[in-house]
Amino acid sequence: MVDYLEKYKPKLYYMAVRWKPSEHDKLKCNTDGASKGNSRKSSYDLCIRNHDVDLVYVQGEEINETTNMEVEAIAIREAIYHCTAIGITWIDIETNSLVLVKILLGIWEISW
Repeated sequence: MVDYLEKYKPKLYYMAVRWKPSEHDKLKCNTDGASKGNSRKSSYDLCIRNHDVDLVYVQGEEINETTNMEVEAIAIREAIYHCTAIGITWIDIETNSLVLVKILLGIWEISW
């Protein structure tokens, strides 16, 4: 078993992902959260751009003692809060958290 594990090389899968602007007359918000390890210092950022790729709004904040998943969710929540506060009723939100996308779309399955 040890010999097998020493020689094991996992297959790596990757794909290129390119940012695309929103459709005409729509806004797009990109969010991201990062943590220095779970339950440690974290931060999030978000930016909103129009279909011409002009920045409309940016926001970021440092948050103490939270997890990667929570700070990703906070970024999305803050984007929605901001849009609601200024009367934006439709926006595309893009995140790099596949787990949160699946949760929000209602297609998350518990793996155990």
